[in-house]
Amino acid sequence: MLRLLLVGNYGLNVAYCCRSWAHPIAAAPPSARIFLGSWRVHHPCPLPSFDGGFPDATSVDAVTALCDRQRVEVVLGVDVGGTKLANAVRRRRPALAYTAAMDDERLDALSDKVRFAGALRRDGLPEPDTEPAEDADRLVALCARRGYPLVVKPAVGEGGFGATILRCDDDMRAYAARARSTWWPLAVQRFLPGAEFSVSAVVHAGEVMGMSVHHWLAPGVLRYAPHPQAEQMARRAIERLGIDGPVNFDMRADDSGRPHFMECNTRYWGTLNLAGAAGANFVELAARAALGERIPFRPPLQDCVLMTLDAAVRRLRLPSDWLSLSPPARQALLQEAADLGALTSRAQASLGRRLGRRNRRRQPAILLRPAG
Repeated sequence: MLRLLLVGNYGLNVAYCCRSWAHPIAAAPPSARIFLGSWRVHHPCPLPSFDGGFPDATSVDAVTALCDRQRVEVVLGVDVGGTKLANAVRRRRPALAYTAAMDDERLDALSDKVRFAGALRRDGLPEPDTEPAEDADRLVALCARRGYPLVVKPAVGEGGFGATILRCDDDMRAYAARARSTWWPLAVQRFLPGAEFSVSAVVHAGEVMGMSVHHWLAPGVLRYAPHPQAEQMARRAIERLGIDGPVNFDMRADDSGRPHFMECNTRYWGTLNLAGAAGANFVELAARAALGERIPFRPPLQDCVLMTLDAAVRRLRLPSDWLSLSPPARQALLQEAADLGALTSRAQASLGRRLGRRNRRRQPAILLRPAG
């Protein structure tokens, strides 16, 4: 029986992902029971947020007590704040297993796009000439010296929040006027015209346990495909920067096709559910490694196309009430709309399980077809 605690603001979403996967944690023996949750789930009155810094004593006390009460074996930090909280719990409960081994300073350095870029330059890894803009005057000076187009984004932040492309002085002035105080300092980067993609991995004790590469074909439509050059660069960055735990590198190619690191996210990534739909369980991989177990990594089905259910409703022209249909009727409708006949038996079974649930957050994606 594996008793796993997910810690972090993003933890609930990861818990949903795990429950919807075809090969969940502790799938064997059949009697195994999964303990999945977020510290927010177990406390109806949310604990004080620790997004802005180190978690306070109240949060640490509550999560430590939760570990004792539920006999937790593995503590998994889902996002940066969750890993910091797990670090604090580790000091009180060192006998538990933890899925990441990076201190708070390293987490902060990697989460800061400017500091991350500086570390890459020192190790000879490509990045798009990232510079900081501490205020509007500095932004004006950088734009005047470097010219356009430029990419600007908060130096610390996730999910593309506040990121945009500046193509002229008017864009720059409009951005500076609407930028919130919490966005500064900014990271200013050279715009790269090539393809954009992400390299995701789970690292334990210096070893890359599993890695995948994906890119978006369209909003809500994703493809997994190998990229040997990007994967080699990611492995080098992991080694040089001492990364341990989950990591997601956003990359973009220049006009020659050479990948550059745009930013680093030391957390579980937003497309984790799609990796699960394609057969790769990164959470199980991390949890088993923390317990000293080695399991073979099943990479996502390569050269396959996945679509989120929201995108399926829009792109496949499904009726708005399709979730109210019976599971067989839903599956038949999707098969007719997306021509699912070429799917492997494993993907077909996984699809059937996801279609059988009504909660949309527990139906994260469908695998449409092998990419041609």
